[in-house]
Amino acid sequence: MKLFSFRWHPGSVDPAYDHSNEPMTLVTFELAEAEGGTPLTIANATPHDHPFRF
Repeated sequence: MKLFSFRWHPGSVDPAYDHSNEPMTLVTFELAEAEGGTPLTIANATPHDHPFRF
């Protein structure tokens, strides 16, 4: 299985505003081996969101 993840501040479009105290979003991408293809799972974890999968 392969995993890639990153954190970012959603909605941080104003460079003059300090977003360091804002909650961050964690996004993960996971690849798995499967017969006939490679499933991709994308999960978004924030304090107010629930993980989703494609």
